[in-house]
Parts: sequence; structure tokens; C-alpha cells
Amino acid sequence: MRLPIKPLKRHILLSCIGFFFFIATANGQTQDMLGDWAIKCEPACSANQQLSSNESNLKFTAVVSNSKFSDAPVMRLIFPLGIYLPTDIGLQVGSINTKVPVVTCLPSGCNAVVVLSEPFIDAMSTNTQLIVSYFSNENTANELSFSLAGFSDVLEQLANEN
Repeated sequence: MRLPIKPLKRHILLSCIGFFFFIATANGQTQDMLGDWAIKCEPACSANQQLSSNESNLKFTAVVSNSKFSDAPVMRLIFPLGIYLPTDIGLQVGSINTKVPVVTCLPSGCNAVVVLSEPFIDAMSTNTQLIVSYFSNENTANELSFSLAGFSDVLEQLANEN
């Protein structure tokens, strides 16, 4: 059986991006706030926002940063270990709906990575929330709402970093 090369390369690329984000954000020291996003710079800048689940005290994180693998900013969603992630993660902002695969699980959590296209950036810059959909078990769908307050400022900070 021959595996398709393009999907395999995509998953390897996204796994590498996730790993480098993990390393870059684990060492950050300097932190400022831009809207609801915390900015950490050392040596590279990244912005993150963390949410806690109401019922289970689980932590979910969105991290936005530049990547050596893409000209566009990249967003990594980190899901805690122990939740049910058999399918892609759903993202909705404004009229844009998309799905993102979970590419790797590390001790810090499971990672879904999306390269932020111009239409997605425009939608995130002009709307107030990013809705992330996932299943916590086979039958229970959940939604998280990340605030987009300060997102345009985050993109400007990341662009000035280059």
C-alpha cells in the first residue's frame, strides 16, 4: 500500500511547527498584554490566551506566532491530555468555518496547528470571538470561545518582529 506523499508531508510539517512552538513558548520571559492576549518575547515573540473549562478545570490555550516554515502567522491550539480528540478540531470566526487536525500530543497537551491565511486573519481582526469546537467524549460536543480583543495589535507586534 502506497501512502500519499502530500498529506504525509503536511502532517510532518505541522508536527515540526508544533514542536518549535512548544520550545519557543516554554522559554518566554517577557510578558505584556495586548487586549486579551499575553505577549511573550524571548527570543521570538508569541501571543497566547488561556481558557479554563467551567465543569472540569481543564486548560485550553491558543498561541499565535511567526514560523520559520510559513510566511503567514501560525496559530497553535493546545488541548489538555485526557479529552476525546478522534476527529479534527472545528474553528469558526465570522462566516469562516474550517477544520484543523490534531498533529501531535506532548506533555503540555495535544496540538492542532493552522497557518493563518489572509481571509482568516481578516475575519479574526474584524470579529470578537473565535469559536473552537471539539468532543470531550464520544457523544458530547463542546465549544470554546477565545476573545479576539487585541488580535490586530498582536499581528502588528509579530510583523514588527521580522
